[in-house]
Order: sequence, then C-alpha cells, then structure tokens
Amino acid sequence: MIGARNLVHVVNGGLKCFIAGNWVTAMNLYHYCSTDAFFNIVTSKSVWLSSLTASNDSEEGKWLARVVRRICLANDLDPIHADLVEDHVKRLQEKVGCLGFCLSEDGDMLSQWRGYANDAAGISIGFPIEGFDQMFRESAGRSTVSLRKVAYTQDEQDALVASVVKEALQHATDAFQGPTLLGFDPEKHASYDDALAAHKQSKSEFTEKLLGLYGALYRVKNPAFSEEREWRLTTDHFSDWNSDPVSFRVRGEQIVPYRPVAFPQSYGTAMIKEVILGPKNPTPVAVVSQFLLANRIRCTVRTSEATYR
Repeated sequence: MIGARNLVHVVNGGLKCFIAGNWVTAMNLYHYCSTDAFFNIVTSKSVWLSSLTASNDSEEGKWLARVVRRICLANDLDPIHADLVEDHVKRLQEKVGCLGFCLSEDGDMLSQWRGYANDAAGISIGFPIEGFDQMFRESAGRSTVSLRKVAYTQDEQDALVASVVKEALQHATDAFQGPTLLGFDPEKHASYDDALAAHKQSKSEFTEKLLGLYGALYRVKNPAFSEEREWRLTTDHFSDWNSDPVSFRVRGEQIVPYRPVAFPQSYGTAMIKEVILGPKNPTPVAVVSQFLLANRIRCTVRTSEATYR
C-alpha cells in the first residue's frame, strides 16, 4: 500500500517521492487510451479503474500460479504436491478479481500505442507519480487504492511472494496427505481422530497462508511484457462488487466493470501534466489544448515522435 504520508524531498539534486514503501524518482506515469477514454477522464476529473481480467494478456492474474509452482520445486516439494499447490493458486485467481488503472514509465512507445491506444489513434496521458499518494490519502475510509510497480523478472517475483509460499509449504504435505484408519503416525497422534483433526488443521493453515498471495495476483506478469515498464493503480477491495458497487461500460464486445476514482483535491486539474497524441490521432494539437483549457487544465501537449501509419 502507498505510504500514509505524502513524502517528497530532494536526493542528490533530484526530486524523490515515497511511493509503495520506497523512495522513487519523481516522474510522470502514462496511461494509453482511446480518445473517447481521454475525453471522459478529462471531463470527469477522474481515472477509471477497470477489471484487469479484461486486459490483452491471456495470463493476467494467472502468471502467479507458475511462479508459485517454480518456488515449490525450488524448495524440494515433490512435483505432484507442487501441482496441487499450483491448482490452489489457480482457484484463488478464479475467485478474486481486481480493478486497476494501468500506467507506464514510457509515454511514447510504439508497441503501447498499437496495443492500448486504438492502434495509435488514441492518446497518452502523463500523471505525476506523487499525485497517486495523495489520491490514496483522500480515498481512506472508502475503497482505498494502491500504486504498485509490476514485477517481471524471476528475482522480483520471488522477492514478492517467496516468503508467503514458504510459510504455506510448512503445512502442504500434511494438508495433502490425510490419514486413514490404518495409515497414521502413532508417534504423532494418539488416534485416527486426532490425526484427522490435525490434517484438517493443516489444510486450514495451508489455505490461510496461500490467501496471503491474493495481493500479488495482479502484480506479476510474463517477462515478455517487461518493455511496458508498468505500474498499476488498483483497488484494495477484491471481487466483492456487490457490497462495493461498480459501474459498467462496453469495451469492444465486452461488458467491463469499472470504478471511477477522482483526482485528489490537492492536485485537481494539475493531476494531468502532459498529453501526447498518438501518431495516427487526427486531432490538431491546438484543438486538444483548447479542450484542456476549457476544462481548466494547463499542460504540455505534443504529438508522438513515433512514425507509424
């Protein structure tokens, strides 16, 4: 979760801000979108957190199961039990959804224009990274939001979840191997009933430990996506959309749940720092600037340097 304080200071001549428990260089993070989505963000003064399961990555939310299985094998769990642990994580993903707003450290990348901005006809919006800390502070008491950097490399992913997996593995063998009337250890248990109770307890503790992984489901991705240098603003409330209602919109042929989160009041219209028009966007820069000014937003507006048509 983003730190509870909005900390910004100068380190070695550069501006640093305290985000997600770490000091990071103050910078813009960019959201690639269609012109229609850009229009709605500007006029509503909010960002829209949409269901991440609707992303273009077929392994979205599923990659963690692979990571967990690898960690299990690295810790000498037999392959059969490693498969069972992987299945548990997959079932967790099926039950847990997440609303997120995807951002990149790079605001003018051709692959992102093609993949996320209507084949380069859309727009990239630059937001100040430190503004998301204030967004978290102002959302306290409601559905809180957190800004996290996506982990792509094996080392990053292991650092994120290995300790949780190792704690769960302490209960894995007993959780998967239940006793029988003729097959329990009399040195550990006085009776079959005692052994059965211990087995149920191990299953409960194993499941409880694995639940600690839910926050990482949408924070690890296939390394093939690493060039996107992605950060995600996500809700801390997962899947219970009935108790915390969402709105719905259409994206292509999909009905997608989403929740708007208002710009922080302390930033207001200054939450948008830069606007980059995609290489195929037909709107003149002057018109986009006038549209932004009509909505009390003053920022840099330019056209992408990518030569794509």
